[in-house]
Amino acid sequence: MTGNRKGMRRTAAALSALGVSAAFFAAGSGVAQGAAAWEPYKWDNPNDGDKGGISVGAGTYRVSDKQDFYEVLFRAKGEELVVKDSTPDKKRAKAYLKVAGSGTSTFTNHYTETYDLSFSENKDVQVKVCIEGTSTCSGWSPVGKT
Repeated sequence: MTGNRKGMRRTAAALSALGVSAAFFAAGSGVAQGAAAWEPYKWDNPNDGDKGGISVGAGTYRVSDKQDFYEVLFRAKGEELVVKDSTPDKKRAKAYLKVAGSGTSTFTNHYTETYDLSFSENKDVQVKVCIEGTSTCSGWSPVGKT
């Protein structure tokens, strides 16, 4: 359990560095997966250092412990997609990236993976993450910009 707490602190620190406060765990409609309830959250950051770019993210965390989470982040600066799964179970994070003019791509992994991407500038972008094999999802993030 200590590893998950550290991971959550790292996530909070990373979000803080992006200008996202703890308020990103804003109330939404809880989603049940088996006996666990999951709460979605979303954010955007227009001040990430990328001229004209807006970073966005979405995730869902386990309400009972607020430590297990699935998350996806699109960083406008450097155009990276980060997909995170902090859970000890065998379910993987299934992240979706939607970019105007390029369609929707899917990325599935366990733990944390960073993907280096390249898009034309000033394209609308949205992300969402789901728990693989379930109907539990974060919903789409606010609209960002590449």
